[in-house]
Amino acid sequence: MANSFYGGIKINKTGLSHGVSPKVFTPAAVAINAYQQAGGDTAPCIKEGEYVKKGQVIAVSERLAYLHAPVSGTVVRLLTKDNSHYIVIKSDK
Repeated sequence: MANSFYGGIKINKTGLSHGVSPKVFTPAAVAINAYQQAGGDTAPCIKEGEYVKKGQVIAVSERLAYLHAPVSGTVVRLLTKDNSHYIVIKSDK
C-alpha cells in the first residue's frame, strides 16, 4: 500500500534507507521544577551528587505523582524557592 502523504523517514530491514541516523539533542544540564499540577509539590527522593539514569524516579508527591529524570547524569543542586523544589541534573551525554 502506498503512503497517503509525502515525506517522513523510510525504514527498511537494515535501518534507515539513507544510512544516517537522526541526531538527538541532549542538553548539558537540565533544571526541573518538581511542582506537578495533578500531584502538587513533590519531594525529591535523590541527593546532591547522586547519579541518576534517564527515566529514574527523582521525586514523589503526597498524591503519588512521580517525577522522572529526563536525562542520565549527576544531580548537582537541589533548590527550594517560592515553596517549590527544583532539581538540577548535569547530563553525562
